[in-house]
Amino acid sequence: MSTVSELLTVPDRSDRRRTAQIDIVIPVHNEEDGLDASIRRLHDYLEARFPLSWHITIADNASVDHTWGIACRLANELPGVEAVHLDQKGRGRSLRAAWSASDSPVVAYMDVDLSTDLDALLPLVAPLASGHSDLAIGTRLAAGARVVRGPKREAISRSYNFLLKATLRSGFSDAQCGFKAIRTDVARALLPLVEDEGWFFDTELLVLAEHNGLRIHEVPVDWVDDPDSRVNVVGTAKGDLQGIWRMLGSTATGRASLASGLRGDADRSALPHPDLASQLVRFASIGAVSTVVFALLYWLLVGIAGSVLAAVTALGVCTVANTAANRRLTFALRGRAGRARHYTAGLALAALPLALILATLVVLAALGVTSVAAQVMALTVANLVASTGRFVLLRRWVFRSNERDGRSDGQPPSLPTRMLRVTGVDRVRQFARYGAVSAISTSVSLSVLGALVATATLSAGWANVVATAVGTVPSFELNRRWVWGRTGERSFKREVGPFVALSFAGLGLSTVFVSLAGRWAMAAGFDAVSRTVAVELASIAAFGSLWIAQFLILDRLLFGRRAPALTLEAA
Repeated sequence: MSTVSELLTVPDRSDRRRTAQIDIVIPVHNEEDGLDASIRRLHDYLEARFPLSWHITIADNASVDHTWGIACRLANELPGVEAVHLDQKGRGRSLRAAWSASDSPVVAYMDVDLSTDLDALLPLVAPLASGHSDLAIGTRLAAGARVVRGPKREAISRSYNFLLKATLRSGFSDAQCGFKAIRTDVARALLPLVEDEGWFFDTELLVLAEHNGLRIHEVPVDWVDDPDSRVNVVGTAKGDLQGIWRMLGSTATGRASLASGLRGDADRSALPHPDLASQLVRFASIGAVSTVVFALLYWLLVGIAGSVLAAVTALGVCTVANTAANRRLTFALRGRAGRARHYTAGLALAALPLALILATLVVLAALGVTSVAAQVMALTVANLVASTGRFVLLRRWVFRSNERDGRSDGQPPSLPTRMLRVTGVDRVRQFARYGAVSAISTSVSLSVLGALVATATLSAGWANVVATAVGTVPSFELNRRWVWGRTGERSFKREVGPFVALSFAGLGLSTVFVSLAGRWAMAAGFDAVSRTVAVELASIAAFGSLWIAQFLILDRLLFGRRAPALTLEAA
């Protein structure tokens, strides 16, 4: 990084630099052709029409043509103009050096081609001078902006800013418009955190500001593209992608956070919640990595533990890691608050991929598919299909934001608020939810049961014990929270214990049915598929006989006993 001591400076001939309310930096590199005309045009505009005191700094970064000589001549001829020279190239480097050395309370910069209409300068800096905002940017992509440029540049600009929103959850509309301003005290706090010295400098500065809760003011501008732009699109794009990746790490690990001292430190709860596009991109990225890890773990374990245990183990490991990554990156939740609930619910949602995975194993076994490669491919497809439903449930239930509950901390609503909403649903809707939960938990149990029986891993009776135990987890969580609206700490004595006992009471009945069906099917000489169907039907008959009774017990004794009257707000 360049420091002030490394600058070669041609100073302003007056004391305007020390008293200017705004210091406008023009970074230049090999701009001998248009520099003189641009600086004189800017100077004339400021003298004639700009109401605040000002100072212009021409920041030459490693030009090898006559740019530095022209800058020196302009500094000698025009009052309020200063020229500085750096031996190393980089727009970010030149801005860092010039801003750090400025005595003005507000510093700004604009591109030397003056593509942005200068009438936007006062609206840009006024909120900073008044203390209303911390940074200000010109935007070519907001409503009210008037832009003249080719379709290629337009597509590149919009694609880049969409990528920022999807990956870094940025709330600003235009990162790379060469027309920005910042309060000097804010710049001095943020600049030590900015690592880039080139074109990504702007983006990094804005991401850091937004991450730390600082206020960014946007000004729609009139902007005319410079046809002589010499930006290396490929090289710049590569550097931007590397910068985005680095910023993902910085924001996730806390390196992008200011220690203290700025107004935004106390206002981080006001940061925008990740939008749907951002969440989808991050969820898909995490899911892709998780799917690869699952496939590798299954491949390593299947020869040792068998297909069912290998799939369950691989899924369990990936679910824990996947939940942690989605909690932090996709849904931007940090800290201990709600963490236990998030992980518990995340594990409960593993029932979705588990059901599909085990059902896939049953189908593969019935078809006689023994190739590990074919199994991995089929299980990967099943995992991807389940991910769609899992994303919806993560977003709407596990990591639900303040959209419906009026909260900004990403935590669940308080018990009274949530119970008012759920218990206001009429009995028909509540019963429908209970039916949906029963369908989910039964599907999980049947998938586990079918996989264990079809692969001859356990006898029919013991397979049913394992299947029921697995299905109890999503059934408890979904019934407790979604059907009856109960949140907060789980009571083992009043909730978990009785629910497990109720589930295994059904298990006792279903075990008798399933064992009898299994023996009968074996004695009848049924093949694996027919035997599995017989056992599944027996299990459905057993649980179906207890379904209504279980609803009444859950409603009257476990989850519904402290619910308010049914005349409250409907969900």
